[in-house]
Amino acid sequence: MTKPLQHGLLQRGQGSRRKHRLGSLPALCAALAGLSFAATAGANEVTDALVAECHAQLQLGDSGCNCIGETAAQDLNEAQQELVLAMVRQEDARAAELRQQMPVEDTLAAAQFMASAPAACANL
Repeated sequence: MTKPLQHGLLQRGQGSRRKHRLGSLPALCAALAGLSFAATAGANEVTDALVAECHAQLQLGDSGCNCIGETAAQDLNEAQQELVLAMVRQEDARAAELRQQMPVEDTLAAAQFMASAPAACANL
């Protein structure tokens, strides 16, 4: 452990360690930004797929289907969105796998979304 010298100065050598720590800060920020972008891109793919399924299965038009995607993005987390997509696509094995990995509250939120969003978005 280094001790401060008089007048708040640090012992020799400690500054170089700080510089080394700060040198890795930009790399850490870039990595975190990449993870955030990847998560956002993944979520966008799911909501885009929900909009496409809406067009294929429901007669809500562009505004109604865009509402479905926007509502899913706002109200559901990524896992809930994936569950809704699996259920809409009737991918039963995938839906069962997702349900087993998430809390009951998340499953209920996805089911509630499926029950309420089409009617709410149909009026647009």
